[in-house]
Amino acid sequence: MTPDRATIVWVPGLLYTPAHYTPIIAALAALPVPIPSLSIPMPNYGPGAPSALPYDDLTLVRATCSDLVDAGKDVILIGHSYSGVPVCQAVRGLERSLRQKEGKAGGIVRVVFIAAFLLPDGMSTMQYSGGRLPPPWVTVDEGGVLWRPKRDLCMKLFFQDLPPAEQERWADELVVANRNNCTTPVRRACWDVDVAKTYVVTTKDLGMPLERQRTMMKDVWDESWSADEIGSGHAPFLSKVAELVEILERYA
Repeated sequence: MTPDRATIVWVPGLLYTPAHYTPIIAALAALPVPIPSLSIPMPNYGPGAPSALPYDDLTLVRATCSDLVDAGKDVILIGHSYSGVPVCQAVRGLERSLRQKEGKAGGIVRVVFIAAFLLPDGMSTMQYSGGRLPPPWVTVDEGGVLWRPKRDLCMKLFFQDLPPAEQERWADELVVANRNNCTTPVRRACWDVDVAKTYVVTTKDLGMPLERQRTMMKDVWDESWSADEIGSGHAPFLSKVAELVEILERYA
């Protein structure tokens, strides 16, 4: 009997929704030995953004992982872009190495960061960016609380390695977000947690430049880390599906 594969939990990047991850989820499900995966809608993005609280994203990510590991599942947690922030805070106490010591089945076995922020405790993405907010690819409304994607610029920065029709399609799926995401500091990051960590470097990324990715990796790197590279823009789960599946197969 083939052992169960780990369940992948995709946490969308800022402005992204679970819809953006449907191609990679379908590809993982179509493997000869399928890899189960799911994506969760972030409270701070979309319709709930105006009333969302700073740590609502983290709360949902952790609750989703808790339910899976309490059901005895192994989990690979994936953060993309901004969502490296809630993802790195959701791990502690759910890692399989700790749960095994407690006599429990299941746990987070790996955390994967795709072109994602890697921040130390006490720092927000706004602080990391030197206070230069909002980013140029959004407009601000509702008293400065809500950020709306600039469609044409997002097409160029996030989806430039897709055909034009696909660029338009996925840019149209981007949603409004609450600025909470970028002003809330990290707390209890997983950098010292006994769990495998992988960074997927997107070498042609215009949204998260390669130099920035490498600098953040250097700041947290230790023996628990590995790295893979994809010659893609900011969304390899759309533009380089087969290559990303090949990477994830090694870990699931």
